[in-house]
Amino acid sequence: MPASIQTPMIPWAKWTNRIAPHYPIAGLGHKPFALEAMLWIHMMHQWFGYSDPAMEEALHDVPMLLEFAEEDVIPGETTILKFHHLL
Repeated sequence: MPASIQTPMIPWAKWTNRIAPHYPIAGLGHKPFALEAMLWIHMMHQWFGYSDPAMEEALHDVPMLLEFAEEDVIPGETTILKFHHLL
């Protein structure tokens, strides 16, 4: 969970601990996005009703969403889709 936001109503640590064993780790190929950031992006994806391509576009067009996820690089729609399928 991003350090700047505390949400007692959502058990972020519990969710990330449950997802972590199934989430890709750094190795060959591209470095995976931070699990916490992808979970935040997934939640925004659900809250705002974006499709995968629309979520990627929103991250490009609305800087506050990317800032909320605390990422410097924007995940593509395929990465967002793969995370959605992982969950």
